[in-house]
Amino acid sequence: MPRTVSYPTRLLLRAAFTAALLGAVVVLGQLPFGSAGGDAVLRVALRTVQAKVEVCRDLSAEELAALPAHMRRPRDCRELAPDYQLSVRVGDRPLLDERVRPGGLRGDRPLIVDRQLAVAPGRSRLEVRLTPAVDERLRGELDAAAERLPSYTLDRQAEFTADRVTLVVLDDANGRLKVFGE
Repeated sequence: MPRTVSYPTRLLLRAAFTAALLGAVVVLGQLPFGSAGGDAVLRVALRTVQAKVEVCRDLSAEELAALPAHMRRPRDCRELAPDYQLSVRVGDRPLLDERVRPGGLRGDRPLIVDRQLAVAPGRSRLEVRLTPAVDERLRGELDAAAERLPSYTLDRQAEFTADRVTLVVLDDANGRLKVFGE
């Protein structure tokens, strides 16, 4: 006939098992995972809502007549957010040169960039450029408004430390790029 274990003994066994499991997690959490890579990391984390322009045009009499009465307004305005070209150089080495698009189905969300790049440790010249890249589908509509689109440039010396992250962010309120983590 099987013997039953009393309630206090079961509680004591559960507590001992939980303590042993917790101890194992603590010990395993202290073990080094992988090895130090030796490279520094440059993280480019940019977000801007100012990379949009409003483009307006006057509607012709024929266009106004074709619209329902409640939709007739003499000017048609819409917000356009073009693509931007992001380029990153450290020293004389180009690390990134890519076109970035605003988010959203219609491209009407903020422009967000988040890239991590491996960099050799040491002091180097850091150059980050985020400039409008108006494509052909928007060229005619944005020609007049293109000068209002912001461009952002960072060109300075930066210290990159092994196994550390140097962060480049966009201060949208002041319209400039900043470096943190040197």
